[in-house]
Amino acid sequence: MYGRQGQRMKKSKWVRDFEQSNEKLVVKFIQANKIRFLFGLIVFAGVNALEILTPRLTGQIIDQLYERLPDLNLIKKLCIAIFGISIAVMVLQFFGRLLVLGAGILFDVLMRKKLFRKLLTLSMSFFYKKSIGDIMALSINDLSAINNAIGRGAMIMCNMIILAIASIIAMGESMSYRLTLMIFIPLPLLVFTMFKFGTVINRKSRKVQDRFGQLSGKVQENISGIRVVKSFVREETEQKAFEEVNQAHYNAEVELAFVQGLFMPLISFISSFCYLILIYFGGRSVILDRTISIGDFVAATSYISMLIRPMQMLGRLLSMVQRGKASLGRIYDLFNEKPDIYDNKFNQNKVEIKDNRLEGKIEFKNLTFAYNEENGDVLKNIDLTINPGETVAFIGPVGSGKSTVSNLLIRLFDTKERGQLLIDGMDIADIPLKTLRANIGYIPQDNFLFSDTIRYNIAFTPEDLKDEEVEEAAKASDIYDTIMNLPDKWETLLGEKGVNLSGGQKQRLCIARAIAKNAPIMIFDDCLSAVDMETESRILKSLKDVQSNRTCIIIAHRISTVKNADKIVVLNKGRIVEMGNHEELLEKRGYYYKAYSIQLLEQQYGAGLRNKEGVRA
Repeated sequence: MYGRQGQRMKKSKWVRDFEQSNEKLVVKFIQANKIRFLFGLIVFAGVNALEILTPRLTGQIIDQLYERLPDLNLIKKLCIAIFGISIAVMVLQFFGRLLVLGAGILFDVLMRKKLFRKLLTLSMSFFYKKSIGDIMALSINDLSAINNAIGRGAMIMCNMIILAIASIIAMGESMSYRLTLMIFIPLPLLVFTMFKFGTVINRKSRKVQDRFGQLSGKVQENISGIRVVKSFVREETEQKAFEEVNQAHYNAEVELAFVQGLFMPLISFISSFCYLILIYFGGRSVILDRTISIGDFVAATSYISMLIRPMQMLGRLLSMVQRGKASLGRIYDLFNEKPDIYDNKFNQNKVEIKDNRLEGKIEFKNLTFAYNEENGDVLKNIDLTINPGETVAFIGPVGSGKSTVSNLLIRLFDTKERGQLLIDGMDIADIPLKTLRANIGYIPQDNFLFSDTIRYNIAFTPEDLKDEEVEEAAKASDIYDTIMNLPDKWETLLGEKGVNLSGGQKQRLCIARAIAKNAPIMIFDDCLSAVDMETESRILKSLKDVQSNRTCIIIAHRISTVKNADKIVVLNKGRIVEMGNHEELLEKRGYYYKAYSIQLLEQQYGAGLRNKEGVRA
């Protein structure tokens, strides 16, 4: 029911406005769904009207029992009426809850969709400072608190208002409005108590949500890094670290529970004064004045229970709303985050690119870049031109700035302030982000794979790929035979991050994914480090056809990976210290020559060991 309705609402104007707005989302949602809430209000009004009848009918039965000759036929009819009312209340409660709680579920769905879309627009700097656990807490725990405030909160509010009004009217008619108004003497104290506790509950609730985010982050981090934890025998240390975070969350929950634990009984205590007023003054009217019958007095006690219930509901509602408000504040903080990288950041003029296809000419012009001022420059005065169809490799020691080159080319960071990075003669910041990234096939170091089928992971491109294209990409990355040997072949489901594959298999799948994209620029960011020399040789050989008509950037540590490149750039401390092809760099007898000599010795030494093992065998 709600799934179909949700699909219809996706096309409506209010949903589009809701998704584009970041302010007063709850108010806009209620306004857009006012018909649903109105019907819910009407249904609950019917429920409460029927509930009000029950004490009156019960009072009439009691009055009949006190008669000398009670009308048994009337009593029978009254009992049947009460039974019928109970059935009607049950049915109406069902539909009322369906309407109001369904609205809360719909809000939850729209907010989760909006939250996910927002996360996809944010820059990498946000994810560096925000833990995955905290983000998960926002999308699960905080949204659940808001859902409760809107769905259950609205339902409680409807019941509270209608039940209070109906009870007052019924009490006034059965007893007197003077006595009914006397029962409300504790009301100002009740309002004052709720006002004072409201701000405290809000503050404590926000603290609980923050601690829950930290707790989720700690769990997620340890599960993701479970191999490292086990291999370094850090189970006990991580357990202690988790216990500290868990204790902090427990303390925050206890603080909130203490406030709520004091608040709810205090509301009940103040509300109980209403009973005392009724029992004393109502009892006097029954015994002395005879202005109220026994049946009316019993009905009045039922009505006072109905009045106290809304008062207690009000306390519960306030706690629920304050917790939802705290969660909504945390989500608004996320919605107010601005991406660092976006289109037309430096130039408002729109760049037109024919067919949204780049040729692949890359130019670094006196480019200097730093991630932050404290850590200094990572790249310094880089001048380099890479022509379309050319293969250029970057090599150098750890920390020399090789991976920074790939980060800048896919524009995870901006380069506008010092120097320029041009693609096809256009400043990279002026090229629309979608166009830029659609024209780059990127193979990262971490070899990330999705928890889906092998086919899905290779065909992870903006366009639908044919089976033949997927197969060709798998063959080019030397993973085709491995896939064919699996029981489910292309439909093999991968575990989280491809946990059921070896490091080399994951790398080759990531290479296949980039090849299948058929982009004019390819970036291989140290993506062959997990394969052996023989597999590397086969992959490089099969990639020759792929490289022939594309601009290829290869970042690597192995000389064997880069030696066939058209141009090899040696980086050291962020500067270009050598540049040329394999033969030219060997003649210079600099860093590249030393690295080549060391790796050559390592290969010969490894081959010698393998030969010795063969002889022993």
